[in-house]
Amino acid sequence: IIIKPAILMRRDGMISQLHYQIKHLMYKATFGYLVPGRHRHSARIKHFFTNKSKILRYLYWLTVFKNGNAIPLAVDIETQGQCNRACSYCPVSISEKRTGKMSDTTFSDIISQMIDMKFKGQVRLSLYNEPLLDKNLEKFISYTRSKLIYSVIKFNTNGDIMTVDRVKNLFNAGVDIIEITNHDNKASKKLQALMQKVPKKYHDRIIIYDICNIMLHDKGGILELPEDVEKGTHANKFGCVAQMGLVIDYRGNALLCCNDYYAKNSLFTLPASSILSAWKKGKELRREIFFGRYKKQICIACTKDVTIS
Repeated sequence: IIIKPAILMRRDGMISQLHYQIKHLMYKATFGYLVPGRHRHSARIKHFFTNKSKILRYLYWLTVFKNGNAIPLAVDIETQGQCNRACSYCPVSISEKRTGKMSDTTFSDIISQMIDMKFKGQVRLSLYNEPLLDKNLEKFISYTRSKLIYSVIKFNTNGDIMTVDRVKNLFNAGVDIIEITNHDNKASKKLQALMQKVPKKYHDRIIIYDICNIMLHDKGGILELPEDVEKGTHANKFGCVAQMGLVIDYRGNALLCCNDYYAKNSLFTLPASSILSAWKKGKELRREIFFGRYKKQICIACTKDVTIS
């Protein structure tokens, strides 16, 4: 489904052609995932506007983010807390075992509020967990697809327990993109065997990342990464883009960003708070972080000793 930007972007019908073209580009950068296969193209456009200059970054803030008044451009929802791995580059390896699941009521309440917000961005059903351990994952995907018909639904998995039948069930439920992170050689061989059996019609909607090619984060100073590992960050010399989305963990905590593993900087907790009202209250904080004026300790730790291009 392709939504014409003019329908969503025009406010009063009086808009110049140049302004419209700029917004069109911004729109594609933000919602490129509406069409499976455009993820790489949209990422390049977003990178251009947020990484090239302060002026372009400010333009992105004014148009796509509507001077901080826009709704979240993506929402991460962690439906349960468990993971079957304990990778050294993940906080799961150094913390107590995470147990518990998000209730159906909390999940449906989140989706309901996103409908009220007229949300059309990405819905990502994973965080620090292994989403395939959730037996209700297909049900949550199906429910989200029925309510947020214009959103792209995706999740990241280690693929350890993925099967061909599960792949089919997930796509039939309505997921758009499945991202699989290949963590080691054993997993790599298993993924190769899996992809040989997966119907070809799904291949362009399954993205496999090799952990060796991904810059790792110390999660705001939580982890001590090996010296030979290149440390990454969501920030560049103009600021941090992590604030453009909303992250909700399985306990209903809305985190400052995806690196806030222990929820020490939780913005609000569901269902006690309204997503939209709490999001609006955090406008100034998001602006400060987006333009690189870091005051929170997690932000300072995240960007410390990192070569920011």
